[in-house]
Amino acid sequence: MNSRRIHDLASLGAKVLFKNFCKSRTYFHVSTRQLQVILLKVALLVGVKVHSATGFQSIVPPAPEQNGGNPFYSIKTEPQIPVVEYTAVLGATGINDQVAEPAGINRVVFSQKESLGIVCYFPNLETPEEMKVKEFSWTTQFKHRMLYRMREVGVDLENIVYFRGEMHYIVMTPKRQNLLARGVVKQNSPTSKDLVESTNISQNGLHAFVKRVVEFAGIPRRTDFTRVNLFDFSSLTRAEKPASILTSHDKKLYVGLIGDSLLEPVWHEGVGTCRGFLGALDSVWVVAQIARKSDEQLLADRELAYRVMQRVSGHHRDDLQKNVRKYTVEPRSRYVVDFPRLL
Repeated sequence: MNSRRIHDLASLGAKVLFKNFCKSRTYFHVSTRQLQVILLKVALLVGVKVHSATGFQSIVPPAPEQNGGNPFYSIKTEPQIPVVEYTAVLGATGINDQVAEPAGINRVVFSQKESLGIVCYFPNLETPEEMKVKEFSWTTQFKHRMLYRMREVGVDLENIVYFRGEMHYIVMTPKRQNLLARGVVKQNSPTSKDLVESTNISQNGLHAFVKRVVEFAGIPRRTDFTRVNLFDFSSLTRAEKPASILTSHDKKLYVGLIGDSLLEPVWHEGVGTCRGFLGALDSVWVVAQIARKSDEQLLADRELAYRVMQRVSGHHRDDLQKNVRKYTVEPRSRYVVDFPRLL
């Protein structure tokens, strides 16, 4: 997570809600749990209505009242929440979102290179030994010497990241042949998806592999692993467009995507949360402009912001304004681009 998002969260009161928020002197990072709790608490404080244990099922278009329908756009959920009129629906549930297809938003694959990942974490008891360990990010892209030394103990990785918070968190990208050689996977399946099927993974081999990494990195482990998981993220997708406007019976519904629903991140680039925040702010701005701007202008503005957001990376931030303290939901406060006015 970069300084812009840390500033966003701090301005929302993150350090009040979590006294140890982002205390690392090495990296800006926040756990998924902390991020979710911070945003949920802030949402509740400003009056957002949250329906827990409720699943979105579909968008319900307007229907004639004489046929038992509602003359406006609504949503179907399980269990069903009170039926009201919606002017906008935003999907933020990852690649399996259910709002893209009915809105005519297709997904395209933009990365097909085999990429395997292992994630593991275990509780940080905050002992003196644990707190002495430095967080790190090693990558072959920059020819980090520790990855070469790791090969001497039988572990061959493309990248590895270690963060410390409430948990010791490690995520790494192993190579297929190394997983086979170390007995982590049983068969050399032709596809990466089949390779990481649960029936093809040796849990003993996987845990032994991770233990070797933890020991090499010098991370004291006082408890069992909370989670160890081998996964495939070879096929990354993005939405062809960020939003659409549905029209039926003289009613309109703005449908937009944010987060991984909009653009799956390459996790080791470290820009997933940044893009998520930018996409959320862009979507909120567009929703606020409904009925103030034409439909065409709304979609054009959102499309331009989406194109700019896709270019943001760990090494390319030229399209972003430098003064993060002036960032607002208004896209021009964040992007160094002109938003043309449609005639």
